[in-house]
Amino acid sequence: MRFFKGQAQARRYTLWLVWLYVAALSLTVAALTWAVGLFLREDAGALQYGLIAAAWSALMLGASAWRLRELSGGGEVVAEALEGARLYAPASAAERRLMNVVEEMALAAMMPVPKVYLLPDGSINAFAAGTTPANAVIGVTRGALQQLDRAQLQAVVAHEFSHIANGDMRLNMRLTGWLFGLQLITVCARWLMFGTDLLDYRQKGRLKPRRDTSANEAEAAVAGCMVSLPLTFLGGLLMLIGGLGNVLAGWIQAAICRQREFLADASAVQFTRQTEGMVGALHKIAVVPRQRLHSWHAAEYAHFMFGSIHEPDIFDKLAATHPATIERIRRLSPFRARQLADEIDHAAAGGMQYEGWLGFAQVRREASWADAEAEALENEHEARAAAMRRRIEAFRPGAATRSAAWQRTAPRAWRSAAGDGERLPLLAGLMLAGEMDVPEALRQQWLLHNPLRQDTLARLVQHMPAPADYIDTLDEMLPQAAADEMLAELWQDADAAFTANEQPTLMQACVWLLLWVYAGAKNAEGQGGGVQGDAVQIAAFTAEVLAAPLQTASVRLPQQRWQNIQAALNDAAALPEPERRRILADCIQIAEASPDLLRAQIWLYTLRVAWDLPSEAV
Repeated sequence: MRFFKGQAQARRYTLWLVWLYVAALSLTVAALTWAVGLFLREDAGALQYGLIAAAWSALMLGASAWRLRELSGGGEVVAEALEGARLYAPASAAERRLMNVVEEMALAAMMPVPKVYLLPDGSINAFAAGTTPANAVIGVTRGALQQLDRAQLQAVVAHEFSHIANGDMRLNMRLTGWLFGLQLITVCARWLMFGTDLLDYRQKGRLKPRRDTSANEAEAAVAGCMVSLPLTFLGGLLMLIGGLGNVLAGWIQAAICRQREFLADASAVQFTRQTEGMVGALHKIAVVPRQRLHSWHAAEYAHFMFGSIHEPDIFDKLAATHPATIERIRRLSPFRARQLADEIDHAAAGGMQYEGWLGFAQVRREASWADAEAEALENEHEARAAAMRRRIEAFRPGAATRSAAWQRTAPRAWRSAAGDGERLPLLAGLMLAGEMDVPEALRQQWLLHNPLRQDTLARLVQHMPAPADYIDTLDEMLPQAAADEMLAELWQDADAAFTANEQPTLMQACVWLLLWVYAGAKNAEGQGGGVQGDAVQIAAFTAEVLAAPLQTASVRLPQQRWQNIQAALNDAAALPEPERRRILADCIQIAEASPDLLRAQIWLYTLRVAWDLPSEAV
C-alpha cells in the first residue's frame, strides 16, 4: 500500500470537510434566523436579523465552548464515560500482553506511553482520546483482548497511536463539542413546545431523559402547549431546523471520520511495517458475530472507536462513522480484499437471516459461546503461569519479594520484555550469549521474523542488567513462557546462545541449567554415573566456583566444563532422594563458607531445581 500518498490525500480531504462543517453551522444559524424572522414585522431590517443571527450563534458557540471545557480534562473523561477501568498492574496474561503492545507501539511511534483503559465489553473495539499526547488514553475492549492475536492487537493499537500522532483525537474531541452546540437547539425546541426542560445534563456530560418526570408535570406540559400555540409552533419549527442542522453536521462529521480511518490504517502499516495484522483484525471484526458496544455514551463517542459500534442499517449509510470493512481492507491490500470479499459478504448476509428478537437472541447466544471459549483459554493461560510461580517459590522461598524488588529496579525495557512471549528469546539470548558480545548469526536469527525487534534489541542491549540480576530476570520470564507454552522453544534459543559462548560465567550457566530443567529438557533416566563419582565432582565444582573472592565473580569457565557439570547433575538427578539430599547437604556446607553469599544462594537454587528438592526437603 502507498500509505504516504494515502496520508496526504486524507489530510487534504479532511481540510475540505472541516470547512463544510463550518458551512453547516452557518446554514443552521441562517435557518434559525429565518424561522424567527417569520414572527417579526415586515419592515424589520438587516440589523434585527443580524442581531438574531448573532444571538443564535452566541448560544450555540457558548454551548459548544461549555462542552469543550468539560472535555478539556483529556482522554480520561471519554474512557470513564465508556465505563473503562485503567490498567495499573495487569492481573492476567492478556492484560500484560496489551500493556507490552502499547509500550512497543509507543516506541515505534516515538511517543510517550499513554494511559491504558480496559472496557468491559465483549465486542472488538478500541479508541484513542485526549486533547494532547500528554493526556491521551488508549482504551481496548475485553472482547478485542480475548479474540485478537498479538499481531492483530498490535495493528489495532498502532491504529489508535496514529490517531494520536495525526491529531485525530483532538479533532474528535472538538467535533464532539461542536455537535453539542447543534444538539442544544433541540433542547430549546422542546422547552418551547412543552414548557419545561425534559432533558437533564447528568454525570459525564450525557444528555438523557429525566426519569423522575411525574404525570402532573406531563399534564402541565400539555396544557402549556394548548395555551401557547405560537410558542409550540416555533418550537416545532426549531425542532425541524435544529434537527436538520444536527443531521447535516453528523454527516459531515462522519465523512471526516471515515477519511481519518483510512489515514489511521495507513499509519498503522507504517508503524508495524506489515499489513497482515491490520487485515486480520478487520477481517475478524467483519466475520465474527458482533455485539453492540454496551455503553450509555456509545453513540456520542462512536467516531472515537476503531470499528462501528453496531451493525449498520439503512439510516447509517450516510452517517456511518466508519467506512465499509472490505473497503478498508482494499486500501491496505487489494489482493487480500479479493480473497476475503466473498467470506465477508457471506457473513454480512448471515446477519440478516434472523429478524427481531429471534435474531438478537441468536447473535447473543453465539457471542456468549465465543466469550466463554475465550475466557476458558485465558484461564488456562493463567493457570499455567500460576503453577510456574508456585514451582519457583517452592525451590526459592521469597521469590515473590524478589519479584517485587526486580519490578522496581530493573530497566524498563527488560521489565516490559519479560512479560511478552514475543521478546523472551531476546532476553535469554542476551543473558547467555555474553552480555554485549552477541554473535551476528544469532542476531540475524532473532530479527528474522519481526523487524521491530531491531529497535527492541537496541534498547535491551543499552540497558543490560547486572549479571547478579539474571536469575531474578529468569524467574520473571518463566511464568509468561509457561502461559504461552513456549518453554521448549525458549530452551532451544537459550541453548543455542549459550553454546555459542565459549567461556560462560556462573550466572549465565545457572540461567542455562535452570531453563534446561524448567523446560523439561533434562533426561530423567540419567547417564548411569556412579553415586560417589557424581557427589565428588559436584562438591569439588561447588567449592571451586564459590571459593573465588567477590571481585572474580565474572570469571569465565570453558564451555566443555559446563557441559560436564550438566551431565553430572543429570546423573545425580536419577539417584534416590536420600542420596540427592546428602549431596546437596555437602554443597550447603561449602556454600556457608563462601565469601559471596549471593552466588552461593543462586548455585544452591540451581541444584535444588535440577534435583527436584524443594527448600523444605533439606
